[in-house]
Amino acid sequence: MGSKRYSDSQLIDAIVTSGTMPQAAKKIGCSVSALYRRMQDDAFRDRVETVRRKMFEDSVQKLMNARTAAINLLIDALQDEFEDTSTRIRAAALILQHTKALEKDSGGE
Repeated sequence: MGSKRYSDSQLIDAIVTSGTMPQAAKKIGCSVSALYRRMQDDAFRDRVETVRRKMFEDSVQKLMNARTAAINLLIDALQDEFEDTSTRIRAAALILQHTKALEKDSGGE
């Protein structure tokens, strides 16, 4: 492709948001070999891994927040006397099921 220069930030963004190097190259408009050459640089590769790790940590945090909201929703449904009985029973069953799984994972009975 052309001799256009891309910033490290552009390259890193393309790499971490694409499934493969060919997809990253297509996304940014450079050659796959240019990306592989850039990845040979230890400092650049470290920056890519740092960004990947941060993205993963952010995703885990979002899931943890969603888990808390889901637990609160189940508790609210369980405690809502105006909720129909089948919904309350299902909420109770889910809470018990997941609590039991947590106890098992933590070595409890």
